[in-house]
Amino acid sequence: MTGYGRFDGGSYVLRLSKPPELQLLHEANLGRVKPYGEDEAQFMKMMKESGFRNYNPHRTISKTRASSRRSMPDAASK
Repeated sequence: MTGYGRFDGGSYVLRLSKPPELQLLHEANLGRVKPYGEDEAQFMKMMKESGFRNYNPHRTISKTRASSRRSMPDAASK
């Protein structure tokens, strides 16, 4: 972990280091998800802003409401 901070009011973000192997994995994943995008122009804009070399590994932690979780399927039941 390289740092932490607040994000979008009620969330926290943990900034992670970016070893070369993680960068390569990120780029490989981008190549795999591109065919599933519905709007190629939007996908390319997003990649220009936060993909490829601009990738900043992180984890976001946020609060959830119990009522919103009830509508989600139970992963254990699958």
